[in-house]
Amino acid sequence: MDDDLIANPQVALEVFLSVRRRGRPMERVKLTDPAALSLVPSLLAGRTASPEEQRRAAIRLGLLLPPHEAAARMQDLRFRGDLDEALLSFLPPHHSDQAAEPPADELELSPLLHIQWGEDLPEAVAARALPGHAVTTGPAGFAAERPVVWVEDPCSGVVTPWWCGGTWGEDLRRVALDGASPGTLSPGAVRALRLAGVLVPRTPAAPGDVGAEREDFDAEPGGERADDVAVLRGTFPPLFVAALRRHFRRMRAEGYFSTDREQVRDGRRDGMYCDAVTLFVQQQLTGAVARWAGSPLRPSYTWAVTYRPGAALERHRDRPQCRWNVSLCVDTDPGDAGPWPFHIRTGTRQHTVELGMGDAVVYSGTDHEHWRDPLPPDRVVTMCLLHYVDPDFTGSLD
Repeated sequence: MDDDLIANPQVALEVFLSVRRRGRPMERVKLTDPAALSLVPSLLAGRTASPEEQRRAAIRLGLLLPPHEAAARMQDLRFRGDLDEALLSFLPPHHSDQAAEPPADELELSPLLHIQWGEDLPEAVAARALPGHAVTTGPAGFAAERPVVWVEDPCSGVVTPWWCGGTWGEDLRRVALDGASPGTLSPGAVRALRLAGVLVPRTPAAPGDVGAEREDFDAEPGGERADDVAVLRGTFPPLFVAALRRHFRRMRAEGYFSTDREQVRDGRRDGMYCDAVTLFVQQQLTGAVARWAGSPLRPSYTWAVTYRPGAALERHRDRPQCRWNVSLCVDTDPGDAGPWPFHIRTGTRQHTVELGMGDAVVYSGTDHEHWRDPLPPDRVVTMCLLHYVDPDFTGSLD
């Protein structure tokens, strides 16, 4: 019933004009300031509609809608990684097996924890979490509740944030803030904290197992390299991948992804540009990509994108803002459907890369053609597309 409709609370006013002038190309002008917007009534003078026509138009445009269709506010959707039981259901399938769980007495608190009590990031985290783009501010766009426990991975060097809420939030607080022994925790809490990287094996990797080889980049944990293409596997803790998976599903469900009708045929890709989470992930991988490229670089822009059944990526090279690319797979639905091949041609060689959830491929978007064949029916894939440029790049980063 129309009487049950409410005004959509998630409507942002953007007014565009198509302006044609003799001797010039048509211009598409966006009205933003109050003075320009005040011109709209005069532009519409003599074109008024009846109240019923206005109501039908408002329903058609989504300005009036049933209450259950109203999207959540952006501030209520800020990224927050709580160690809750529901999050475990988003684990990539190969991390869901509990058979090989180590006992609590073989685990200890990671020595690479950093606690954030206020607005400022811990000093050890700040250098790795700087914003990659002026559109938003990376971690500053995350949930505001404190404290936050930041975990640094000893192999990949990335840092990931965890909040003290959810099923095992109090356990996280006890271990990370109060110094409680892992042996005092329930098996469920031990598993969650291990998957988050908070608890680690008591026996560390032998010296040289990771550190020296990491400089060659092709020895990233689980990494593979061939010519001008590298694959990173296991860079982020499994539970952080689960948190990304859940976050982007919710953002898409709440209407924060927009349809891409330019690069993917038939508009079968939805995306979100330069959001706080992808900018944060981009910054985490900047050092690894720079080592692979063999020179310094800086972040340009990011997308979180979801490909729907039938989506295909035409064979192409990218624009200059995509000198170096990282494509990170964060979600496949269904989770056991297997990877969606990504093809890259470097010189006379064609690479076919298969990424599971949490895996990433690194390559040059400007030098090498890349493409994807149509995504099979009944499958959905979500990727973080992270782009970088050389340090002397002077063009727009958008």
